[in-house]
Amino acid sequence: MIDDDYYYPMFELAVKYLLDPAGAAKPKPGIRNIYLDVRDGIPFAESFEDRLGIGLADYEDQFFDRVRRYLH
Repeated sequence: MIDDDYYYPMFELAVKYLLDPAGAAKPKPGIRNIYLDVRDGIPFAESFEDRLGIGLADYEDQFFDRVRRYLH
């Protein structure tokens, strides 16, 4: 089983990648608005795609390749 010490750094890296100009270069309000959408009952995958213009399934499938390129 993977513990919380794994999830928090992975989440932090995912958000850094999304916001960083060298990564996906998405605007901070897009990330914030995902939280607000989910709070208001909009499914996460729908909000992620609407706010960031990236399909969640595609992002998940390519996550490790994207992050590897981003970190190197």
